[in-house]
Amino acid sequence: ETNRNQVDYSGVYSVENGLSYNFGSQLYQDKYEGTDSFEGKSRNTTSAFAGVLYDTGTILTELSLRFNDVEDTASETTYNVSLGYNLSDSIFASINYGTGFKAPTLYQLLHSFYGDPDLAVETSKSWEVLLRSTFDGVKAELSYFHLDFDNLIGYDYTTSKYNNIDEAKIEGIELNLSKDLGDLSLSANYAYTDTKDKTTGTQLSRRARHKANVAASYSWKNIDLSGTYQYKGTRFDGGKALSAYNTLDISASYKLSEEWKLQVKANNIFDEEYKTVSRYITPGAEYFLQVSYSHF
Repeated sequence: ETNRNQVDYSGVYSVENGLSYNFGSQLYQDKYEGTDSFEGKSRNTTSAFAGVLYDTGTILTELSLRFNDVEDTASETTYNVSLGYNLSDSIFASINYGTGFKAPTLYQLLHSFYGDPDLAVETSKSWEVLLRSTFDGVKAELSYFHLDFDNLIGYDYTTSKYNNIDEAKIEGIELNLSKDLGDLSLSANYAYTDTKDKTTGTQLSRRARHKANVAASYSWKNIDLSGTYQYKGTRFDGGKALSAYNTLDISASYKLSEEWKLQVKANNIFDEEYKTVSRYITPGAEYFLQVSYSHF
């Protein structure tokens, strides 16, 4: 069990000519309760950030900087810079570059069986090229992304402990489409992702090359209907192949009055049997009934 106490501060300051600044800080403490060796331990994380955004209507550029200090683990400064340009009234293009930082959790460091106290901090460099357009009422967004990792935090099935992958990469393309047809909204998403452990040349665990989603929602008077189809391709975990799977979720809600709403929801309605992690089962078909009341 983890308990977190957190304090946040953030602010935005805007000036003329499309220039604005954002800044802030965050402090949180995680305290762990359980039966393992790190029971009762706590860890403080402190961070501060600042950024500047410049928008002329044609050119959009942003620079942000963040400092993170994780108690007894590491501290790191990360940044992100992006440049966007409106090629026309309906076409926008941008390029983004940034760095990332992830500290191992106390569970990953100190668990008596699975933990490794020598785990290093994970760092990354990423860049993305994005193209956004609208044609015949269809909003489309196409992006290419590439990430390089040092000391990617993973899991070693041969030792049954968390480990660091010296060098890894993730790259791919993603396409998003959406269109509104009056009360009906449609959207679709497809992503192709290629991953590699550069040391072994193998695909990273639990990451599918192919993923797709299709969603639809309809509103009419007091009724809201929605449905989401999800496909995830073959993945590998601990040397075992995890089969591709399809799921369909649907929901319907009816507004009884200004304050009361009735909702029914069904997840994985075809009771698809699948795994996202080797040896761990996932829920089959699930059904929910909810009555909510709100008054302002």
